[in-house]
Amino acid sequence: MLNRENSILRLFGNTINQAASHVQLVQGRLPRISGSVIELAITQETASDLHVSIGSVLQIEADFFAPTFTSFLQVPRTLNVAVVGIVKLNEDDYFWHQNTLQPAPKPHNPTTYTGIASNETLLSVFMHMYDDTALQGLIFLNSPTFEWYYRFDTSHITVDNLDDLRSKVQAIEVIVATDVTLNHPPYIHDLQTILPSDTLESYHNRLSVAGIPVLSLLCMVLGLVLYFVSMMADFLVDRQLDAIAILRNRGASPQQIFGSLVTQSIGLIALVAGPLLAILLVRFMLGSFVALRMTMMEDQGVLTLIAG
Repeated sequence: MLNRENSILRLFGNTINQAASHVQLVQGRLPRISGSVIELAITQETASDLHVSIGSVLQIEADFFAPTFTSFLQVPRTLNVAVVGIVKLNEDDYFWHQNTLQPAPKPHNPTTYTGIASNETLLSVFMHMYDDTALQGLIFLNSPTFEWYYRFDTSHITVDNLDDLRSKVQAIEVIVATDVTLNHPPYIHDLQTILPSDTLESYHNRLSVAGIPVLSLLCMVLGLVLYFVSMMADFLVDRQLDAIAILRNRGASPQQIFGSLVTQSIGLIALVAGPLLAILLVRFMLGSFVALRMTMMEDQGVLTLIAG
């Protein structure tokens, strides 16, 4: 954060190529990579409050200090910030992580203004500034905050691997909190990790609640299937009472009679097992079809080789 005339200008660095599709350009253009001048894109509200327009150059102050036991040495440096664009953020766009770029006035405190700058330009300007021999051993008064965002690949998150994902997320939080090698004061310090553990936990709890009616319905269906099988077996035995009596009279053993009835009920078994096997067959064929489509998209030569 950089002070300017009782105001704070917050430089929100971003990858401009990625941010271009998440912002509406009202006037001017988006920041480009430059050497010594930081290009900035701000909202119309910020431009009105600061009384600037496209082409205005702001001179803001960056303070460095050297903490000692006897005195507090403060060395100011001036940065040039050129306003090159007026933008408007898309509403409810998760790309900005709830950053609205709107002025944030605070009672009895300077108003904070935020503008979009290029990450490459910010790094280049500050690296060039730190090469100044007069600043050797000094610390930036308003330490910049670096934020890295890593997005989950939701296409690979399923109910089956949710528990494994939750355990890995918790492991990352523990590693960042306990591993001292990740912090390199005074360059990197106060490292924090913010992960959607609460969201995953809430989703896991909802899955547990939703599994109760699903399991109940499955038990009811299995019960109906068993009842249907037992009823059909009773009907089969009732129809074959005369044949069973004749077979027993002629010396057939119970095992032989049971085997003959099982042979006759193969059609009934097929009727029950058929739908279940059909589900497995459809899933297998669907997986093969998807794999074939991926192969067609990735390498047409494979299909030619197979056909040959």
